[in-house]
Amino acid sequence: MRKMSKIVIMVCITAMILINLPNYEVGAEISGTVPSEAGDTLIGNVTVWKDEVITLNGNLTVNETGNLTLDNVTLLMNCTKNGSYHIEVQAGGEMYILNNSNIRSANEYRYLFWVKNDSNFEMRDSELSGCGFDSDYYNQGLVIEASNVVIENSAFSNNYNGIILSSSNNSITNCMFYNNHYGIYLHNSSGNIVKNCVFSNNNEGIHLFSSSNNEISNCYVSKNPIGIHLSSSDNNKIADCVFDKNDYYGIILFSSHNNNITGCVFCKNNYASIYLSYSSKNTISSCTSLKSVTGIHFSYYSNNNIVKGCNISDNVNGINITSSSNSNFIYNNTLDNVNNAYDECTNYWNSSSNGNYWSDYNGTDEYSIPGGNNKDSYPSGIFKKETKIEEGMPIMYPVIICIAIILVCIMLYGVIETKTIIIRCPACGKTIRVKKKVRPFNLECKHCGRKGVLR
Repeated sequence: MRKMSKIVIMVCITAMILINLPNYEVGAEISGTVPSEAGDTLIGNVTVWKDEVITLNGNLTVNETGNLTLDNVTLLMNCTKNGSYHIEVQAGGEMYILNNSNIRSANEYRYLFWVKNDSNFEMRDSELSGCGFDSDYYNQGLVIEASNVVIENSAFSNNYNGIILSSSNNSITNCMFYNNHYGIYLHNSSGNIVKNCVFSNNNEGIHLFSSSNNEISNCYVSKNPIGIHLSSSDNNKIADCVFDKNDYYGIILFSSHNNNITGCVFCKNNYASIYLSYSSKNTISSCTSLKSVTGIHFSYYSNNNIVKGCNISDNVNGINITSSSNSNFIYNNTLDNVNNAYDECTNYWNSSSNGNYWSDYNGTDEYSIPGGNNKDSYPSGIFKKETKIEEGMPIMYPVIICIAIILVCIMLYGVIETKTIIIRCPACGKTIRVKKKVRPFNLECKHCGRKGVLR
């Protein structure tokens, strides 16, 4: 534990150093196409916007010959109503959002953002907010139909949905999703990787619909009504994630099959850590559920699933099986709850040689499962003691928490600028040189006195 504490401290110190590294003085730069002050902007060549505050009063389109890079740019979409303006990267076009760039609404109205199939798109070390306004497909937020997209070290907040993926082989790493409807919505998507991300205060952290062969790992999912929701989605893997204080469920599987949930920790999720409905042939292994109402609940014809090697302790209910959910295998698990198990169907509570460890078993015969006629033929007793939350956590949990804290601080308080930059006041049009650390939304124009010029 001391060694782990040292690792956490080193990670935090390193992150703070990286956030506050000084940068050399740079000047504002626009090469290629100049953004239109009134009307649409069409990018058909190689264009770089750097160290600028840009307000668009029209659409931004990168066409098949266009290549647009935003480098430390604040881009304000000044819509006149929800969806009146959009950003679109068309097939063949390229867009790169880099180096503390920030795309957001200039007012209460929301813009749209589409990355079409066969385009190139990357977003690194940047932020996006105020995008999307309802559930219609192209109105949801950042809609990505292109494949092989890379998004890393970025924050998505106050969008309808953070990211909508309808494509394959994309990578989303080290990102923060806060206060969206869905943090990430995968629709007919496969081969995507979501890793080292934080999902907090969304309606659902991640929602997969009709999506397969995706991997979600090392994520921290907290204070959402639902952490991760799989609907009609097969052959996905959720590994080494932490689900903490979600309002209803950590993970829901609905009509989803052959998925693998492994090495995850669930703590204080109000209804159930994992809930399966009409879902079969899934494997839940080496997971921990603590202090939730129910550890795992099988319902409505959820058959032929496997639960093995899990620690399900200090919940009100351990494992519940109801509503014609049969032929599930539950073995080599530790159960220490108020009610360890309930099974009104026909299932197998042991393998050919191993049963489960029960806190309320001290006999030599079979262990009877309440609710029906099921038995554990090879039960074992366990030494009953209070389970500490940290005992159930994987070795990466403190590091995941540390990353989450850093990302939340950046999200709530803004990226701290340490370099000298030149910005343009939208009120008087004159430039301002900032030479000290400032929060990018807390500036004052020395020419006209306007405050908050980067809003």
